[in-house]
Amino acid sequence: MKINQKFIPASNTFTRPGIKMNPEYITIHETDNTAKGANDEAHARLQYNGNSRQASWHFQVDDDSIYQSLPTNEVGWHAGDGNGPGNMKSIGIEICVNSDGNFNNAVENAAWLTHHLMNIFKIPISNVVQHNRWSGKNCPRNLRSGSKGISWNDFITLVKSDIKTEVAKVEKKISFYTGGYSGESLLKIHNFLIQKGYYFKPSRNDGGSLSFEIGQFTEGTLKAKEMENFLKGINAWYQIK
Repeated sequence: MKINQKFIPASNTFTRPGIKMNPEYITIHETDNTAKGANDEAHARLQYNGNSRQASWHFQVDDDSIYQSLPTNEVGWHAGDGNGPGNMKSIGIEICVNSDGNFNNAVENAAWLTHHLMNIFKIPISNVVQHNRWSGKNCPRNLRSGSKGISWNDFITLVKSDIKTEVAKVEKKISFYTGGYSGESLLKIHNFLIQKGYYFKPSRNDGGSLSFEIGQFTEGTLKAKEMENFLKGINAWYQIK
């Protein structure tokens, strides 16, 4: 998977202390933020703009992407153990739990990232741990309880098996193309795209009406399906490329 980088500015020493680290552990968290739109990009933006509390983590993962906020050789304030090994020796991964996302897919992506980091830093599976280990906090809450149908043991199994699937897991990016709209349909599409924060590129065709290129999406994800269902719902013409 592609890892998008949106690093906390080095000038923000409140949440990016700049302390060098040789990671020995990977610590798994959940964001506990179930609000719609509270995906990985939103949490990366929060960190980039300056978290109001002294908390920071290296990666945030949702159902279709990964964002990195700290270099893996720097300390983040995520483990709740002060200058203990959770903060000083571990990479923090936050799994998004936004209600408009797919938690199981987010967990799968976090497992891929965990395995990827294990390979880079030669971290054993025994050093992939819960936030709970460092501070006693009930985190990652859903994995600990298994309330969403996937447990901590399932996550560790995914990490172990990911070596077999890493090469085979290939993403296909798609864009939606809609055309020939004016009036009410155009307004509906425009408002929907603005509301969702989706990228779109309007262009005027020979007939004087507007068409849109909307993208990019990962094929088969909830966001791609939501876009297609919306276009079907208003009987819009569209094609996927």
